[in-house]
Amino acid sequence: MELDEKYKSVIVLRYYQDYSIKQIAEILECPEGTIKTNIHRGLMILRKTMKEDCVNE
Repeated sequence: MELDEKYKSVIVLRYYQDYSIKQIAEILECPEGTIKTNIHRGLMILRKTMKEDCVNE
């Protein structure tokens, strides 16, 4: 829920819809490098959030 839309959309397309980086770049009309960066940053945010949730429990 805390994830920005630009990160959320690429993660959903990549891991839930199983699109390639190239396909996502075409769909979102962005360079492949931007897609890779957004996936990486989105995953880092998710990991950090999950770690914080585990510590707080």
